[in-house]
Amino acid sequence: MRCRFKHKIFQNEENGYTIAIFTTQDTSVPLSARDKYLASRNIIGFSAIGFGLPLTDEIELEMEGRWESGEHGTQYQVENFMEVVPRTKEGILGYLSCGSLKGIGPKTAERIVNRFGLDTLEVMEKYPQELLKIQG
Repeated sequence: MRCRFKHKIFQNEENGYTIAIFTTQDTSVPLSARDKYLASRNIIGFSAIGFGLPLTDEIELEMEGRWESGEHGTQYQVENFMEVVPRTKEGILGYLSCGSLKGIGPKTAERIVNRFGLDTLEVMEKYPQELLKIQG
């Protein structure tokens, strides 16, 4: 299911266990799982639980998992996820500056994207030594 982070409910800093609200266009989200506040605004929102879930709305996630019902209602137990990075300068900048990559903050991300533009992700994957030419 493709979704986007909305807000954090809980995160264990030691092990990365996270509970957060995500939004989606996927109408297969069970009615019992939908966030009532967002539903009143015609937005499909739900609680997801898992480890290391990215907490940024700069990127979309493609999640795989299963719906589980418990004392906190129906939640999506995330088994794995993939970050979907838009192939635009803004999308790449958002991905790099969101904190997913250790050591890269907003200023460094901006310098990297300014240097490599739309080729940034390819440079990082195939020619990571080129990053050493970026200040910081």
